[in-house]
Amino acid sequence: MIVKGGGKTESDVQYSAKDVSDHIINYCSSVGRPITNLELQKILYFVAGEFFRISGRDIIAEDFESWQIGPVIPGVYDTFSIYGGDPLKPVSTKAKISPEDTEVINRVVDRCIDMPAWELVRKTNETDPWKRTYSMFGRWARISKYSMKRYFENLWSGTMWFLWLQVKKSRSELSSKSCHTDWSVMSMNWKRSWKKRLRFIKTIPAIHMRIYSISCSLYSTILTARATLMWSYQILIWSLTSCLYPIRSLPEKQKYCGII
Repeated sequence: MIVKGGGKTESDVQYSAKDVSDHIINYCSSVGRPITNLELQKILYFVAGEFFRISGRDIIAEDFESWQIGPVIPGVYDTFSIYGGDPLKPVSTKAKISPEDTEVINRVVDRCIDMPAWELVRKTNETDPWKRTYSMFGRWARISKYSMKRYFENLWSGTMWFLWLQVKKSRSELSSKSCHTDWSVMSMNWKRSWKKRLRFIKTIPAIHMRIYSISCSLYSTILTARATLMWSYQILIWSLTSCLYPIRSLPEKQKYCGII
């Protein structure tokens, strides 16, 4: 456990990423669902986000980095990289985490534990802190804790938490098969609603181009009409001048024009 600033209040308490990882690995093994190193990185990210959401606390001392596979804590990833893609084995050391924080961590793990690794990667890659950091600075850039706090504090704007709260049910009530069926139905409905929104969004550039084309055509028509009116006015003035001041001979014309 790490304490910031010499204080001992709950808001000052941070844990090392290794301690939180050890607890998550042991908890997943105790419920019969061991996880891989990749899944561990995603769960750590959502654990940090959950504490930002409920209390604004920065619970993990280390920073996340923007890797291609999503947010990663390099130290933890390197520690368990010896397992490759195999499930992680329980660790012998017991992390010193308070009961209240343990309950929150376990709740996040319960939400994520039944999701496949590719789904966890997709969900982390949909969050703004990773997307903005990766798009602006590329791989291995540090993800700002401030951006994570701002994003997860406004969690209702993120679809992943809403879907989890709707889909997640107690394991004692439903089997894993029924939970998978419910998730498939929710995912299908969510995709249908967003497909409709995307269709409308995709039409916006076409609408803008159409408006721009009509505006250019209208502007060109106005300029042509203006030039036509000016030439018509000049011809009318010349015709009236010729009628009012008829010029019959060259000397008279020169005299009229002030030459002689």
